[in-house]
Parts: sequence; structure tokens; C-alpha cells
Amino acid sequence: VEISVSASYDNSPEEVMEAIRAALEKTEGILADPAPSIHVDNYGDSAISYVIWVWTRAEDFLTVRYTVTGLLYDTFAERRVEMTYPHLNVHLREKE
Repeated sequence: VEISVSASYDNSPEEVMEAIRAALEKTEGILADPAPSIHVDNYGDSAISYVIWVWTRAEDFLTVRYTVTGLLYDTFAERRVEMTYPHLNVHLREKE
């Protein structure tokens, strides 16, 4: 199972990876061998992207995928890891 997630630059990669590990530990059906793998995938304009690989039995694929995805949101919120989304800041100045 491959899952991508992004987090704010305000959180260190170590904090984010620890939150991801916590979510994975709560998920049944992930195989221990090979071990789950978490990597920084990309440094984007407004977020750091991570890729997560976990292995499971074929019949557990969808359950594991959607369980991890849901737990990532909850675990990030608990640990104050900010998930980001594309946005644009506009600053207006008054005419003088």
C-alpha cells in the first residue's frame, strides 16, 4: 500500500514521521516484514510531501489503506501536525 501525505514546514520531518509511525502502530493488518517505510518525497511550495509504504495481505489492502488514511488525519490533529492545502495569500495596500 502506498500513501502520500503532506505536512506544513512548521513541523519538522521527525515530528511528522513520528506521527505517521503512531498511526501505523494503530492499524491492524500491516505486515512486520517487510517493515513499513516512510520517506520525505518532495519539498513543495507550501508543504513537505511524504510517502508511506506498508505491506499487507491482498485481501486486507483496502481496509489497511483506508484505516491508515483516516488515522493519519486523527493522529496529525492529536500531535498538532498541520496538513496543508494549496493556498494563496493576497496582501492589499491602500492607495495613498
